[in-house]
Amino acid sequence: MRLLKKALPALALVLGATLAMAMNFASPVNNNPQYGTPDGGETWVVVNDPQNPVNYRCDIGTEACLYSQESLMHPIGSTDKQFVLIP
Repeated sequence: MRLLKKALPALALVLGATLAMAMNFASPVNNNPQYGTPDGGETWVVVNDPQNPVNYRCDIGTEACLYSQESLMHPIGSTDKQFVLIP
């Protein structure tokens, strides 16, 4: 019983650290709309709409794959990608 009482703070520390790491690595849900354009800005697709999921990939290209607004002025991430819809 004494051994358990002595080990309890260390066990709590390990458990707390494990929970903190698990919460840190969990990916947050992005509620902000993200847009992709398969044709250079002529048409826009909301890629993270839960009611209308979109299959896409980001290939190597010359623009950004995703944007935060329906314009080519607000890219998300690097600008060496290309948005491609997957049928």
